[in-house]
Amino acid sequence: MRGLDAVQPRHLALLGFVLAALGYMACFRYDAFGLEEAGAHALALNWTIAQKIITPAAAFGFPDLRAVVLAPLNLHWAGSLPAAKVYTMLVLFAGVLLWHALLVRLIGAEAAMIASTLLVLSPMALHAADSIGTGAFLLLAAAGLAHLRAKALASSRPVNAWVMLELLALTFAVSLHPAGLGIAAVHLWSFWPERKSARGRLLLAGGAIAVAFPLLVRMGWPGHEPWGVLLAAGAALLGPYADPNLRWGAGWPVLAAVMLLVLGQWRRLKTPSDFTALIAALVLGAFLPDAGFALLLWAALLALGFSALIRLN
Repeated sequence: MRGLDAVQPRHLALLGFVLAALGYMACFRYDAFGLEEAGAHALALNWTIAQKIITPAAAFGFPDLRAVVLAPLNLHWAGSLPAAKVYTMLVLFAGVLLWHALLVRLIGAEAAMIASTLLVLSPMALHAADSIGTGAFLLLAAAGLAHLRAKALASSRPVNAWVMLELLALTFAVSLHPAGLGIAAVHLWSFWPERKSARGRLLLAGGAIAVAFPLLVRMGWPGHEPWGVLLAAGAALLGPYADPNLRWGAGWPVLAAVMLLVLGQWRRLKTPSDFTALIAALVLGAFLPDAGFALLLWAALLALGFSALIRLN
């Protein structure tokens, strides 16, 4: 019994991640198909740099900043597609851990645990890791920015290293998807009350540059494959390969549930917060309803849904 008493929740969580990783790797496709175009572009840039050959950036344009996150693969695993997929899986798990910590603060520990567990086990999460998709990196950016903002506000220095990291993370998020632009807009909104101080002016100027740089360099978000309509992305619980006709039918209740849950939290939208950033990400991300947006939509539905269910009970 003494040995069982030493088992902590974090040990069970680690065991769960190990089992999930084994399941993910068993489901990965190890052929040349199934990669997201933007993810393949980022991999190609890294591999050409590692092999010292001509980069494809001149022909295909500059990739999003997931290429920077994937750069450690150049140390030993350049050219290895399985290594890239496993690495993306680890990025996804890191994003889920940060997402769980954020949800504990927003909706409570019980709802956060259920929502995070079901997010890891969802077909969209597996698809994000298997395709080196935007969703894994977008979740990491969304959750990471919330923690960086809290660290920046808690620091005694007006302009500190956490602020610089926050601006870099804003650039990363905006380069990935229009949803990142929604998160950046809320962060800039939170800087606005300080606009008359030197710190506020610096934050607004730095935030504007952080947002404008990836937009001007990449001229939007090329390389994504939108599913055409928002309803298709709303049926994320069916997985990315569900029948298109089935997506249309399942998309309505999913989107309706998200809208009802958001309206139920409307009072929390009056001031810039982590919750407001999530809603802004969903609104702007809806202009590009791809697999990355679907994962973020599913994460929001799980978080808001289980929070509402627990409050009702």
